Amino acid sequence: MKFGYHLHLLENIEQFLHLGMTYDGWIIEVVCTSSEQPATGLGLQRLANKLQRLKHYLCNWNYSTFGNVFDAIKEAVKEVVVAQQQFELYPIESN
Repeated sequence: MKFGYHLHLLENIEQFLHLGMTYDGWIIEVVCTSSEQPATGLGLQRLANKLQRLKHYLCNWNYSTFGNVFDAIKEAVKEVVVAQQQFELYPIESN
């Protein structure tokens, strides 16, 4: 079971790497946009402020690129339930 779990992690990593290739330059754009703003604080507080701002920019980029992922998942689950019900009623290969 652990081996299967590790394979699943590898698939997720491959998907993430593919995403990075698909959206070429996105990370540079997001980080540069975030770092253009002046940072306040000293030392670790300044770093924490920068990371918090970067998190905000990444969340905005994610939403503008992919939309509301949770709504998409809910919709996909509904479609799977309907497909499963159709298959149980009419168990043929096309269902």
